[in-house]
Amino acid sequence: LLGRDKRDVRRDILERGWIAPRGNDPAIIRENKRNAIKLLAQAGWGVQDGGLVHSETGEPFAFEIMVRDSQDEKIAMTYAASLKDVGIDARVAMTEKIQYETRRMEYDFDMMPFGWGGTPSPGNEQAFRFGSAEADIPGSYNLAGVKSKAVDNVIDAITNAETRQDLVTAARALDRLLLSGSYVVPFYYSNIDRVAYWSELNVPPRHPQSGMKIQTWWMWPDN
Repeated sequence: LLGRDKRDVRRDILERGWIAPRGNDPAIIRENKRNAIKLLAQAGWGVQDGGLVHSETGEPFAFEIMVRDSQDEKIAMTYAASLKDVGIDARVAMTEKIQYETRRMEYDFDMMPFGWGGTPSPGNEQAFRFGSAEADIPGSYNLAGVKSKAVDNVIDAITNAETRQDLVTAARALDRLLLSGSYVVPFYYSNIDRVAYWSELNVPPRHPQSGMKIQTWWMWPDN
């Protein structure tokens, strides 16, 4: 499906997919940071007075992370602290809800936490999230400003898929393109649902892939 658009996919992602760096061991964390510094140096960033500065422009590597609640603030602060270790100055800015939404709709931010809901059958909503036509429209959900002909072509393939296999193939191609573009930084992920419930409730033996649905639980009248 990608054809010539394979040029827009990183070789490592094309060959083995994206693998999140491990961070559960201090030695691995130190190695990850050393690798990050090497990659930054290759891109022209060097350490000066404890911070990263671009070798050609002298511009410091600094940006703002806009958040709207204490939960996102905690995660962003942890992320900012890890960036500081490699010389990046990431400042966390708490905003009120109205200001947050206004700045989001006007793309007046450097970085912000956000989540897109997904389904097992993606469709034309992908155009609103990642299509080039939406990149400059105020209030759209193409928050990363993705403008890629390759991405547009694959979204068209998703929208016009006639079989399930066509849809799966196109969706996987879109996944590879977006990962290669490095448009987002994953904040956190959990593959389990933590739920405490009354033992009198009855729960289905199997749950949907999207997670536990409490609406499907029941209790017998004689309970």
